[in-house]
Amino acid sequence: VYWKLLLTPDLWITPGVQFVWNPAFNPAADFVAVPQLKFRLFF
Repeated sequence: VYWKLLLTPDLWITPGVQFVWNPAFNPAADFVAVPQLKFRLFF
């Protein structure tokens, strides 16, 4: 699934999430979810 939110004709925001199973730097966790936001500005 891909979402693109158009705030203005020249500004987009794209949310996302990455799932990491068995993360190397956190041995106590089985998996970690990493949220992300990508901004794109045209000028």
